[in-house]
Amino acid sequence: MTNMLSEVYTAFREAGSSEEAAQSAAQALSSDLLATRQDVIQGERALGNKIEQGNKATQTEILRVEKDLGNKIEQGDKAVLGEVTRVEKAVTAEVVRVEKDLGNKIEQGDKAVLAEVTRVEKTLGDRITCVERELAVLSWMARTTIGMVAALIIKSFWPI
Repeated sequence: MTNMLSEVYTAFREAGSSEEAAQSAAQALSSDLLATRQDVIQGERALGNKIEQGNKATQTEILRVEKDLGNKIEQGDKAVLGEVTRVEKAVTAEVVRVEKDLGNKIEQGDKAVLAEVTRVEKTLGDRITCVERELAVLSWMARTTIGMVAALIIKSFWPI
């Protein structure tokens, strides 16, 4: 910096300026440079403050978005849970309905099978009773026939 001031002073002197004018020019340049440095320092501070404010605002916005997103996720979880519960209840109700309907159909089938078995038992019982009667008659007839044949055979041997 001193070299620059010296060069300005020398340049003014060589251009024919008085010593006072050359010193004034060099001093003016020196104060401009100092002001520029101060401006840079102030600018850096201001920029640092703005960056810090921006960081704080960004952090605040991130926290707000995280909170908002957390709330939305929580709402979504509740909605999904509600839907799962609703579907579970509907499925459970449908299972109960189907079980009841199936139970009724099984009961009706059991009644129909029991009625058919009862009908078949009665029919078979009636047929068995009929066959037993026929066998009794045939047995009586066979005994009677045997008795008659025996009587005829005996009568043929003993005339009366």
